[in-house]
Amino acid sequence: MNSPKDPTTPLTRKMDLPKFDQGDIGSIVGPSFNLCKEHPKLNDRPSLRKNVISLARNSFKTFHEEKGEAKEPGKIFVKLIWEEREGGGMMVADIRCDSEEMIKFVMMHLDKYQDTFRKPVKKMLYDLYMHLPHHLVPLLIGRGGSGVKALRTRAVTGMDESVDMQDLNKCENSFMRIEPFTPKQGYEDFCNYVAEKKNAGFVGWQPTDGDPLVKISVTSLASPEAFDKFIESLDTEMDSEISNMIQRDSVKQERIDVDRARDLEDCEKALSNY
Repeated sequence: MNSPKDPTTPLTRKMDLPKFDQGDIGSIVGPSFNLCKEHPKLNDRPSLRKNVISLARNSFKTFHEEKGEAKEPGKIFVKLIWEEREGGGMMVADIRCDSEEMIKFVMMHLDKYQDTFRKPVKKMLYDLYMHLPHHLVPLLIGRGGSGVKALRTRAVTGMDESVDMQDLNKCENSFMRIEPFTPKQGYEDFCNYVAEKKNAGFVGWQPTDGDPLVKISVTSLASPEAFDKFIESLDTEMDSEISNMIQRDSVKQERIDVDRARDLEDCEKALSNY
């Protein structure tokens, strides 16, 4: 520890944090101030800045205001380190402050933080693109979303039995947004773009220039492993459903064309005979 007699040298203390896991260190540290400023929604996530440093400053100010003192909290530095120890590792906080009081306030809030910390649930995202005439989109969605619900259920049913039941439920409750889609760039560039993305793909064959496209955006709270299996199963179900829809629509259109030709023939007969 640095000497407290030297006011220019911060006081240093290390604190064990046994309730924190090594794999969660990124979530524990949380988003930076600049990142939160750029993306305000990130302010809702836990972070050392919000849950420890800011609260320690407030405690320091409150304590000294109550005593009628006007003291500044000074600088606060907290760094998380994973230390390998005999029998297992340990998360350790390297704390550096300008006063012994502030170190204790930081330690108090670190204690509270490790008790209340819950790793933010990461939303899984995937975009599926497929060839489908746009007039069939409402039929795919179904009345009240019944078509989408049936697709999710069949996809989950087709998943590996080893997937955790909780993950299966999250997959079945995934949000799916289906809408007509037109690429802003040429089809070749668009196909290359999709091929390079890790969270995007085509259902069935790759489209060619001029094919009507539909985009399906899938969002889920399932684990990455379960979500990958869900997308794989959903892709299979979508491919089968789309093929059947296009075939049924083709048969329907043929009947419409036959009926129309018959009606036109009747019209011509009427004009000739009456």
